[in-house]
Amino acid sequence: MTWQSLKGKWPVICSGLFVLLMLALAAKRVWTGLAFLPDYRGYSVSDWLINYEGGFVRRGFMGQLLLELYNVWPYDVRKLILILPCIFSPILLFLLLKVFRRQGWSPVVLFDTCCLGNTLFMPDIRRDYVVLILCYLLFSQVSQWLATARRHNLLLALVLCMVLVLSYEPSAFIAFPLMFVSIWREKGWRKLLLMLVPVTTAFLAVIIAKGNLNIGQTIWDSWADCMRTYPDGTGSSEMGYGQLALGWTMPSAFMYHLRVGYMGYYFSWQTIPSIVFMLVATYYLVVCMNVVRMPFFPLGKIDSKALSNVLLFQFLVMLPMFTVLSCDWGRNISLCVISAFFLVYFFPEASKRLLWIDGLSERLLRLIDRWLFLQSSATYLLVVFLLPLPICEAPHFQDALIARLLMLFM
Repeated sequence: MTWQSLKGKWPVICSGLFVLLMLALAAKRVWTGLAFLPDYRGYSVSDWLINYEGGFVRRGFMGQLLLELYNVWPYDVRKLILILPCIFSPILLFLLLKVFRRQGWSPVVLFDTCCLGNTLFMPDIRRDYVVLILCYLLFSQVSQWLATARRHNLLLALVLCMVLVLSYEPSAFIAFPLMFVSIWREKGWRKLLLMLVPVTTAFLAVIIAKGNLNIGQTIWDSWADCMRTYPDGTGSSEMGYGQLALGWTMPSAFMYHLRVGYMGYYFSWQTIPSIVFMLVATYYLVVCMNVVRMPFFPLGKIDSKALSNVLLFQFLVMLPMFTVLSCDWGRNISLCVISAFFLVYFFPEASKRLLWIDGLSERLLRLIDRWLFLQSSATYLLVVFLLPLPICEAPHFQDALIARLLMLFM
């Protein structure tokens, strides 16, 4: 192999090595997560335990399924919950790779911190994997219904909408807005109301039934038999964070998320530029993802404007999750980015026409085109390593991938 041929292939080689590095880190997460089993109290486990034993409450659907399964076949609940990422991560990655191959997109972005690189196989992400898989299935059924008008597709879509809302109420911001826009454009208001009315009713119901500490204690006590069977947990006397959160008052929860999500536990000017860089870098990594290639993965033509439209749209409709509803920047950005990929894939026409967002996308893309170095794979991978993306709280530059790798191998 000559130097010139190697020089032409080095971006592909670098991107392949980067993906292998991210997979190695994911494997380490699996090993660490299974070796270190947290007790029932932490969010990683207790958030899954919310059920309907204390009455109808938000996020109770999946916990009720786990409880019914436990009543039929007693199992170690903690271990099952901690291996759920090992089950759902490959499924989500398979679906994404399927979309990317059909679209001709470079899959390197999937392993960036803004997509799956910060979340793949991590139990701290909780039910996000399931939510995104349900989004894929929902968008698939809706797109088929729009194309064929088959009633069973509409029925399945309604069921999936209900499961999403009952499992994780912020999914309403992730999954529904652009999907509703597409239904309205192709089917009109009457068809839109067929889905909008029941989904809105369910969403309002879970907002009203947000729970309280009495319900939280009843839910916690419903798992007492499980905790006695596996006594290496903390025991039923200490309520888990997932159940304690049911007792939060709305104003205090809003203020907590604003304080932690934007300025950390104290005011810091360092946080503001890191947030700006995080958002700008995430946008660049998504709309310019085809500047890097992976071995054995052919690329097609990328519609950067459609990706830009949906990414900006998703960020705007998810602003409540980036402000008063959550302080988990890393989780929310991953939800925003991955859902944008699915929406562009299933609703391409709606993605290309988003009113005033079209003009903003065109201006941003022209600005990127002016800087030729941004079309370099070396620049792209450099941004990947410098992007500061925390799992939760406000970003700082020590959250950059390069800093994490240095800490990992030191």
